[in-house]
Amino acid sequence: MELFDLAVKEKVVFVPGSPFYINDNEENAFRLNFSFTDKQTTETGIKRLGVAARAGITHTLRQSVKKNLLFSQFFHGW
Repeated sequence: MELFDLAVKEKVVFVPGSPFYINDNEENAFRLNFSFTDKQTTETGIKRLGVAARAGITHTLRQSVKKNLLFSQFFHGW
């Protein structure tokens, strides 16, 4: 699942970073706006983004483990 979708579920959003690069090749970046929020709101947003990031990492790891297990089971039978 994409980080943006997970972040929306946590009620926090960010701007993908690619529009801010001239070559438009930067896919692993994002921009946060915290200039018009107070400290508590910023901290809450960062915590929510952390929850979303952890959920994405957990999802990715689970998918990887499943693929490795299937691969291992397939070749184990040969």
